[in-house]
Amino acid sequence: MEQISFTAALADVPFTVSCRFPQNKSFFADYLSDGEPRFSVAPGEDDLLAAKESYLRTMRAEGKQALPCTEPFLENIALHTLIAEEMLAFDTLLMHGSAVALDGEAFLFTAESGVGKSTHTRLWREVFGDRAFALNDDKPLLSVRDSGVFACGTPWCGKHGLNRNAVLPLRAIAWLTRGKENAIRPLSPAEAIPTLFSQCFRSETEAGMDRVLALEDALLRRVPFFKLACTISRDAVRVAYEGMTGREWKE
Repeated sequence: MEQISFTAALADVPFTVSCRFPQNKSFFADYLSDGEPRFSVAPGEDDLLAAKESYLRTMRAEGKQALPCTEPFLENIALHTLIAEEMLAFDTLLMHGSAVALDGEAFLFTAESGVGKSTHTRLWREVFGDRAFALNDDKPLLSVRDSGVFACGTPWCGKHGLNRNAVLPLRAIAWLTRGKENAIRPLSPAEAIPTLFSQCFRSETEAGMDRVLALEDALLRRVPFFKLACTISRDAVRVAYEGMTGREWKE
């Protein structure tokens, strides 16, 4: 099958993609770029096989029903893995979570699947209206730069399709849990590292994992990390907002 090649950019890093299926070019429609590519990815048969094994293993671990493993679907997963691996060289790490933008800053909520991170960020958008938007609802990139840590949109954004091609300063990260009452507290780096490690991309190489751990260390030193126990309510947004910003809630 003829290869389809194009240039996209994530986290301000352009790269070339070579793929076989036109739907995977369409997948990157909002991220196409005319910038000078810094790397290239081209999934092969081994990458598709690894993608299938990884996907089915994840579905079994989470007790979920797997989707049909068509070749375009597996190629998309393989692209996700190859790009995440390459982005490590640009001090950029993929993380599982729902990132919401508010007043020019990003707030990232991470949790185990099914806890309600997407529901919580939807409440932020409802409460704050035009001041807020969904940056990415499942897998944003976190870019560590001299000027700070930035949350970046990607097309891998979960079942609701919520994402935007934007790069915003990351204000804070919260580990979301269900609770009967709304409460938030800061976590020390030692408390936060197990959660961060479990929710971030893991490289298949020793050198890659060294880079992942270095980036996680930089995140914990530069971005406040919280534990948020919450209900599904506007008050949960108030508690999260006040705890993560130190600002008083004003409707």
